[in-house]
Amino acid sequence: MSLDLVAQIIVGVLGALAAVLPLLGSRQVRRTRRDDLRLDVELLTQIPDGPVRQKLERHILATLDEIEAAKERRRDPLGVTLALILIASSTFGGIWFIREGGWWLLGLVAVAFVFTLGAVGLAQDVSKRKRDQKGRPIE
Repeated sequence: MSLDLVAQIIVGVLGALAAVLPLLGSRQVRRTRRDDLRLDVELLTQIPDGPVRQKLERHILATLDEIEAAKERRRDPLGVTLALILIASSTFGGIWFIREGGWWLLGLVAVAFVFTLGAVGLAQDVSKRKRDQKGRPIE
């Protein structure tokens, strides 16, 4: 690997971090479901009795149920880590096989299989679901 390529990779990673870091710190700008719920409760105190008030009460109760259900859902960090390792190693392996050329290109079949396993595993484990202690989905 040449020094020029390493420098380009570092500049790319630093540029991506510079773009993402301000978004991570802007928690006040983003509204959460709890913020919306707080606004709905304030609105409920101002609405007189009637069908609109009942509809808003049902909406508030449904939102509370959703917030409680979301507490039980989580990702599987071990599965996500393993999937990212499989994807990264297959990517680097694929680059190496392509650079070597010749009969080494046959290794791309194995690399494609490992990449597919990683992608499928990532899609399964990154989604928030109800899970047991070992990270297996319950539902």
